[in-house]
Order: sequence, then C-alpha cells, then structure tokens
Amino acid sequence: MILKLNNFVYKFLSISLFFLPIQACLVVLFNFPNSIQYFYLFIIIGFITSIVITLKYKKISIDKTFIILFLLLLFSMFISFIINYEQILSKGMEFAYFVSVYSKFWDSPDIRMFNWGILRPFLFFLYACILFLFFNLKYGLKIAFKTILTLAIISCIYSIYQIVAAYFNLPGGAIFSGHHGQEIFLFGKLRRVEGLFYEPGPQATFLSPIFCIMFFQLFERNKEKMLYTPKKTYLIFILIAIVTVCTFSPIAFLTIPICIGLAYILNYKRIKFKLTTKNIKILYCVVIFLVMLILGIFNLIQKNAQNFSISKYMIEKILVSTTSFDSPVVYLNPDSRSVRSFVGIELFKDHKIFGAGPSSAITYFFKYANFTSNKYILRDQHAVINTHIKMLCEYGLVGFFFYLLLLLYPIYLYIKYFKLLKDNKNIIDSLFISYLIYILVSFQATLQFWMPYFWVIYVMLVVLLKKCPLQYIKMENNLK
Repeated sequence: MILKLNNFVYKFLSISLFFLPIQACLVVLFNFPNSIQYFYLFIIIGFITSIVITLKYKKISIDKTFIILFLLLLFSMFISFIINYEQILSKGMEFAYFVSVYSKFWDSPDIRMFNWGILRPFLFFLYACILFLFFNLKYGLKIAFKTILTLAIISCIYSIYQIVAAYFNLPGGAIFSGHHGQEIFLFGKLRRVEGLFYEPGPQATFLSPIFCIMFFQLFERNKEKMLYTPKKTYLIFILIAIVTVCTFSPIAFLTIPICIGLAYILNYKRIKFKLTTKNIKILYCVVIFLVMLILGIFNLIQKNAQNFSISKYMIEKILVSTTSFDSPVVYLNPDSRSVRSFVGIELFKDHKIFGAGPSSAITYFFKYANFTSNKYILRDQHAVINTHIKMLCEYGLVGFFFYLLLLLYPIYLYIKYFKLLKDNKNIIDSLFISYLIYILVSFQATLQFWMPYFWVIYVMLVVLLKKCPLQYIKMENNLK
C-alpha cells in the first residue's frame, strides 16, 4: 500500500509546502478572517493519507521520544487552560472589543484560550507526526528540500524585481506587502524586500535555513547528496545571499556570520586536513563577497541618510534580535519589544508554576504596562512576541520545562551521534545551524514555534539524525 501511495505523497508534499507563505498572504491581502489559519490543507490531506499507511510503518517512522515530549507539553498546556479559564474569561471580556481585528468570535477570550491552549498545539502535533511519516519515505527528504528551495528561488527572483521596481518606479513591486500594499524602504530608494511574504522579517526567517543549506552544498562532493549541479549551486547561493542581506532583517545579518562561523567550528578538522586548496579559496571568496556586499549596501545607506551610523544600526539590530529588548526610551510605546517582554516577565513572577493561561498576556497587559494609556497593543493577539518568554509566562515552569526538553531534543541527538555522522553530515550540519539560529534569534521576535516551517526544519533534522547513525552501525556490522 505504501508503494502505491508514493507518487501521491510526493505530489502532496511538494504542493503543501507552497501553502506556508501563501496562507499568511491571503489573510493580509484580502483581510480574510483569522479562521483561515485553520484551513491547513496539507494537514488534512496528510492525515487522510497517513491513515492508509500501515501501522507497522507508522511505528517505525514516528519518533517515540518526540511523541512523549510533545504530549507532556500538551498536557501541561491543558492543565494551565483549566486552572486559568474562569479568571481569564472574567478579566478578558472587558478587552474583547479591542482585539476584533479579524473576527470577534476568534478573538474573544474563551475562543482565544481554546485556540492557543488546545486546538493549535494539537494541529501542530498532528502536523509534525505526519512530517515524520513523509520524510521517512524513500526520497521524501529530497523532495522536501527541492520544494522549499524552489519556493526560495521564486521568492528571491521576485525580490530582485522589487529592488528594480522601487528604483525605476515599476508596477507590481509590493504585491505581498503587509504594509497596506506599500513598498518598504529603509532610506532613500533602498528597498527592503519581502518576496512572497508579507514582511522582510518573515522573508529573512524563511531564507535563513536556505542560506545555510546552500552554503554547505558548496562543499558537497558526493553527487548523490548534491541537490543541484555545482554551477547551479553557486548561482543559487549568490542569489539567496544577496536577497537575504537585502531584507535588512536582524536574522539576515546574524545568519551569515553564525552559519560560516559554526560551519568552521563543526568541521575544522575536515577543512584543515581534507579540503583542497581550491575549496579553501572558494570559502574565502564567499566571505569576501558577502563582506563587500554588506559594506556596499551600508555605504549606499550613508549617502541617503543623515546621522546614520553603521555600527549603531548593527548593534541595535543584533541586541533587539537576541534579547528582545529595545532602548528604554521606547517604553512609552506599548508596541515595542521591550514593553512586551517586560510584561511577560512580570506576569511570570505572579504565575510561576502553571502560568497565567494560554494567550493570557494580552488580558493582563495593562496591569503591568500601566505607564502608558495607549491601547493599540490590545489589537494584537500576541502581547508577548518572544516565544520563550510567552511560554514561560503563560504556561509557567511546568509547561516551560517540557517546552525546553522538546527544543533541546534535536540538539541532544546531534551531540549524541556527532561522531557517527558520515554521508549526510553536510546537510545535517546545515539544518542544525539553521535550527540554532531559529531558537536563538528568530524565537526572540515572533512565535516561530507555532509555524509550520519550523517543524519542517525540526523533523527533517531529527529524521536525518536518527537515520544516519543506524546506517553507519549496520555498515559496521556487515563489515564484521
């Protein structure tokens, strides 16, 4: 039955991943109700498909440790939901009319709690399980890589057009922009690109793993492990690198040095003793190219902006992305990351064990941010946008503990099997670095934990880490 389903599953996986950015664009462009987020077509089709797959194959494919950790997290979230339900409902109703951006039904306190405490977590648990099934199928991983790379190339080509369109005043340069269909400029005519996404930040977040994957592909010498020919690999990498920088997002500035730095740390023995002189020259050329690109763009900024400091801009961007705290001056603005994080920490102090409840930060927001009367923040469901702080304040130490275990699981597997990684080491290293960038940088600015793309990276990494050591051990046993 699995063999008969192969072609269908491959097509499903290819099509489904294209819905990741398009779904978000539909909400922004056409002002669709927030309920469209539940129309996860890829989850529905995948669930129906997985039912037909044999039970034996499911047991082999789905990681048991992952299942236990996620279920423990879901259970702790449910406990927090039950404990805090009455209190959130009574306090939240007075704020309900502020958060009716898309739908009064979906943004009401009780439905919001059910959404973030039960429904959405269960959907992503289901989605991750389905990904395990698909990625364990033959060629499943390769199909997934080709799919997200194809989407990245399309998005980058459109981003290049956005830059040209902004400079020459051409039409169609802001089709997917979440800024009311307006182009997003940094200074002068220097365009920040969002590609197929609604913001430059999400575009950079999407391209960050692609940059890491393509960087490691530059040094892949096993033809079976190469996703493209060497010439295509270089061209795609340069395209991804240029567009990633042109998002002018903190994650873009951090991805490049972190990826190159960790790539050397994880492979310094191979680079020192096994890489040819030609490959080392390629690495130097890549670094020099990226440095010149960044300096050239900043030089252009300086020509178009007065009192602009490169060092100050870079330091502020990096600090905001890694700590989620802005300058204290912006405390007057409740929409700033500093205020949001401050509220989350103060909320945790009063609800340490089981937290304040799912999506409760918005209800308690002005209890702690009483230094401002601006209630604009209540139009945003995510009063706390730092994922780690949000999990801590809304689910307490109990929920945060299981959340942390779930995040650390791929890192534990990587350390455990590091010496056994052979054939797929390049692709595993690229995913591992992408994963670290996600949880250390991207998680500071938005709720990446509840987005499908994060779980694509997560499950890919776990599947490869579990497969490679087994293959190596089997080969060793055969030799004996």
